[in-house]
Amino acid sequence: MRRDCAHECVFGAGDGIVYAFQPRTGKELWKYPFSLRGINVTPLVVGDTVFMAHSEENLGDNTMGAVAAIDGRTGKEKWKVKEIMIGKTAPLLIDGRLYLIDDGAGLFILDAETGKLVHKMKLGTMQRASPLYADGRIYTCDATGRWSVLQPTEKGVKVLHKLRLPGASPEVHGSPIVSHGRIYLGSTEGFYCIGRKEDRKSTRLNSSHSSVSRMP
Repeated sequence: MRRDCAHECVFGAGDGIVYAFQPRTGKELWKYPFSLRGINVTPLVVGDTVFMAHSEENLGDNTMGAVAAIDGRTGKEKWKVKEIMIGKTAPLLIDGRLYLIDDGAGLFILDAETGKLVHKMKLGTMQRASPLYADGRIYTCDATGRWSVLQPTEKGVKVLHKLRLPGASPEVHGSPIVSHGRIYLGSTEGFYCIGRKEDRKSTRLNSSHSSVSRMP
């Protein structure tokens, strides 16, 4: 048994299995059968726990989607919650809670130790981009350009800000990133740099909207 999973390469594969390999040698350390079809979610590794999700058919029954916590030392299941369909977005872990957004832009908050549901709410209609956590807030945008800023609370989250990205029909398939106090987000209609107005004079990285050619 490994003492930790700091030197493991962990990923979900096209055969529905979560694998852990030793990067230096390519040796398989463990595998966790998770789905009947391919897994497209990036795992979240915290300490010796691997958090993973999928939106495909589960093994052993006809339910769809699941979230699991896996022991990163052995590949053994710590807990699993079925019928939460997370097919694209990566999870966030904040203060002992797991934040996940399903394919229908529904937010699920689970207790990271037990998998128990803490809170859920709708943020939009379809989700491809992973959420971002920075400066005590969660930033997320659904696939149709609905942008949300959320603050974790004891009972769930507080919605601090919502807007719709400009354009006739903006589509967001890439995740937001943060750098030097700015959030960057791209859509099929434009590219955005988001920051505080009072910082405009002190940096050349101003909030802006630059048009780009629409994707076919």
